[in-house]
Amino acid sequence: MENKEFFKKFDFNLWGNRYSNFKENKHGYLLEDGTEFMPYYGSVVFYDVLLSQPSFYTTHYEYYKESCELKYYGKYLGIYNGRSDVKIGIWRYYDENGILTKEVDEDKKFGKFSYNEVLEFLNKQKELTTFLQEKRILNLRTGENAENIWYEFNEKTRLWTIQAFNDIAPDQWQRGWRYIINTDTGKLIKKERISDDSYYPDPVLEKIKDEDAALKKAEQEKGIGTSLKDIGHITEEKNIYQVYKGKAYSDRADLQSVR
Repeated sequence: MENKEFFKKFDFNLWGNRYSNFKENKHGYLLEDGTEFMPYYGSVVFYDVLLSQPSFYTTHYEYYKESCELKYYGKYLGIYNGRSDVKIGIWRYYDENGILTKEVDEDKKFGKFSYNEVLEFLNKQKELTTFLQEKRILNLRTGENAENIWYEFNEKTRLWTIQAFNDIAPDQWQRGWRYIINTDTGKLIKKERISDDSYYPDPVLEKIKDEDAALKKAEQEKGIGTSLKDIGHITEEKNIYQVYKGKAYSDRADLQSVR
């Protein structure tokens, strides 16, 4: 059965018998070609589909509830629990008679740093884990860790926010890194360690604090004042660059970039 034909309409009979003739997978069911689909029938009706492995996006098919006819489909960045609301590629919309009424190119909203550049950026990042070992955030070749990355894109602020959990222990913690990137310039605005656990000490955070303290101490001893290590600390109330060659100044271009 061809994928396009299978997803052209939501089959309520298959839903009713819980897809008994399909092989189950970790998150859903498999077609013969290996395509994985996750059905849902409730207040909304849809399939979330992973067409290939490794995969970094989810194809979303949504249907009219009464007729189960296709309403629209397109791609969201991210997979499984990391499936975001960031639309990418061409989205197609249909009326209840199956007539195409609209096509939207969602890629037009991105600047020079689109989702492909985001994926390439993550592929290059190697960050410390709780055991102070370097681990790649994302492997584009194998798809490793793709489901543990969450994406947000704000069209008004022109910022990507990516939360990547590369350090996970079941029932204990999820730890990783947050990156904020300007889509128009590709500039990394902020990078910080994130953790949802308060019961276990985080050696990486302690290491970062120690490195920050050592850096500030060295700068003070050299008499160069306070420098910017984390651009996320820029505010209008703070003159980050206190002294440079005897002159105080603040870089307003950087201030504008984080608004």
